[in-house]
Amino acid sequence: MSVAAVESYLRVSETGIIAAAALLAFDYCLTFEREVRWVYGTKWTLARIHFTLSRYLPFVGVGLAIETSRVEPPSETNYCGSFGTTTNVVYYLCIILAEAMLIVRTYACWQRDKKILFGTCMLFITCMVVAIVVSQTLSQEPNDPVLKALNCIGVETVVSAAIQYASLIAYETGMLCLNFISFRRMKINRNSGHVVITLYRDGLVYIMVILVFSIINAVVALTASIDFTDVLNSWSPIAFSHLAYFSTFERRVDGNINSPFRPCCLTCMLPL
Repeated sequence: MSVAAVESYLRVSETGIIAAAALLAFDYCLTFEREVRWVYGTKWTLARIHFTLSRYLPFVGVGLAIETSRVEPPSETNYCGSFGTTTNVVYYLCIILAEAMLIVRTYACWQRDKKILFGTCMLFITCMVVAIVVSQTLSQEPNDPVLKALNCIGVETVVSAAIQYASLIAYETGMLCLNFISFRRMKINRNSGHVVITLYRDGLVYIMVILVFSIINAVVALTASIDFTDVLNSWSPIAFSHLAYFSTFERRVDGNINSPFRPCCLTCMLPL
């Protein structure tokens, strides 16, 4: 494959990454005021540390991705070497943090049930270990001409990618079922107010959005070329950053006065 073709691919990838960075910055500006109001000044508990990492780690990932794609000339050193590996590690950390947020929500919605916490943690660890071990075991020489031209090694196969996403989707489906069960149980209890019902419902929406995003990633990874795969991957941290914000701050508007209440979120049961 010619160097010109490789450079063309990298330009497409860089354009997608820059667009993702612009969207991340725009979303951050829109939501920064509420973050200052409800997070700044609170104690550094585990919940706040988790939120902060989920909120700001995508900025690191996008910055590394831009730096990786803009280096000229393109080579295995910047694209498939230690710098590219660091970018991938940050990308996976963004995903892990977003998925771990589901455990916190589920634990809160089940009234801090220790059995639910243990079960969801074991499910999470099992799915993540399966995904990581499989990807390392089934990695092989790349078939994609771009990666061949860059001399990349240890690239995941279609089968390993399928197992990775299958593990992720299985985990998210399990969490969705648990949250749906807790939602149904809560609705049966007539003493639950509108705010609590909204909290549970929004939690289901949050999980369904992540599940749909994982399915889209799986379809693209298994069917599309590496150009589209990398562009979509650059948008994943943006989505997870916004979802981390959404899961922590959910604005409530009074029926009579258009003013936000203190966020009705997982911190109602797990102090931030």
